[in-house]
Amino acid sequence: MRHPVTCDGSRRLSRRGVLQVGGLSALGLGLSDVLRMQSAQASVPDSARARPRSFGAADSVIMIWLSGGPSHLDMWDMKPNAPAEVRGEFKPIKTNLPGLEISELLPRIAKRADQFTMLRGITHNRGEHEGAHIWLLTGYKPTRPFYALHDPSQDQPSLGSVVANELGGKNALPPYVCVPVVSYNGSFNSFLSRRCAPFEVNGDPNKDDFQVRDLGRIAALTDDRFDRRRRLLGRVDDPFKQYDQVVETLASKDEYYARAYDLVGSAKLRGAFDLSREPKELRDAYGRNVLGQSTLLARRLIEYGSRFVTIDTTYWGMYWDTHSDNFKTLRDGYGANLDGAYSALLDDMKQRGMLDRTLVLVMSEFGRTPKINAAAGRDHWPAYNVALFAGAGIKNGQVIGASDREGAYPDGTGYTPEDVVTTIYNLLGIDVNKEYRDHLDRPWKIATGQPLQELLL
Repeated sequence: MRHPVTCDGSRRLSRRGVLQVGGLSALGLGLSDVLRMQSAQASVPDSARARPRSFGAADSVIMIWLSGGPSHLDMWDMKPNAPAEVRGEFKPIKTNLPGLEISELLPRIAKRADQFTMLRGITHNRGEHEGAHIWLLTGYKPTRPFYALHDPSQDQPSLGSVVANELGGKNALPPYVCVPVVSYNGSFNSFLSRRCAPFEVNGDPNKDDFQVRDLGRIAALTDDRFDRRRRLLGRVDDPFKQYDQVVETLASKDEYYARAYDLVGSAKLRGAFDLSREPKELRDAYGRNVLGQSTLLARRLIEYGSRFVTIDTTYWGMYWDTHSDNFKTLRDGYGANLDGAYSALLDDMKQRGMLDRTLVLVMSEFGRTPKINAAAGRDHWPAYNVALFAGAGIKNGQVIGASDREGAYPDGTGYTPEDVVTTIYNLLGIDVNKEYRDHLDRPWKIATGQPLQELLL
């Protein structure tokens, strides 16, 4: 139950609170004592409260989401001395970080290992894509079986939606954007308002005729006609605002449409999506493929004012679910595309000074099985996973965690999705103890884990 707030910002005790005070009387505490302690707590400024390290170091996030779950054994945590059915076909190469080797598929990333931290040992027990997506992208383990995970309103809000709610956007750009499309689970606003829903680009930025769906305006729609239509919609909505049950819905819709109007009506903001403004050499460095150009677009969106951009190329031909032909798939483009996109992003953002305030993530829902299957593939493996962290607040040039001899389980400490998500919120200055209310008015903390201190400056 919410505690009512008075006009001066102080909190009154609810009926339940008064009953709780009655119970405290056995400890020698009366109503005046409780009110005095509440007042003292409220008077402590936020700056005086204990904060984890690097709290608020970042104000935006780019997350390259490798949907499907790439093989950690063939990219980040190789086992060259393991039996052939475990070690696979690729050779490890040295990086510029002493003692760290990664796959030969990633030579450009290998030269930049001092610019990120590798977190080895993310572990959970949801072996299907849907549940694992939700867990890693919300910080909450789904309680429903996988066949019932088709209603995103039943999940916790995604990372991007919480960031949109807490930090908002800048320059009228959508605060939360998914390029090219949203991940099919764990990427939605759930019980948060529609203004926190992801804006979906829904197009391949690598195509010459790339356009963002619904962003353009037909030539006949002049600025004057555009404004008249906007005012007309407002007059249609106004009569309904007297009804309490629709006020909140209309307010949310008004803000949602206001952002859309600003975006469609501004040539400057539409320009955020225009990759033709980037030098040819830079576009080539990112890679002339859907992942490379989506990553470049993410950098532009953050630069123009978005807060959280997720890159997921699942529906444009790059899905990392390699149950068969794992080695051929990685060799024939997946490895090289990621190598180019991530290394170019680090270089580009460093040159622009954007890494000082932007967190850059490479994550996925799980890893792959240590043993190669009969179809030359690897299957789902939630017990061990790897992520890369770079940018604001991150202590770069580290490898945190390790795996056992076959890359199957954490060798020592494992890291939960809750801790990963909590760390991200910490870096963005979001108080994870803040409570939201779901559709049933139940309280939910933003996150429940602990910041991974080893990652932080």
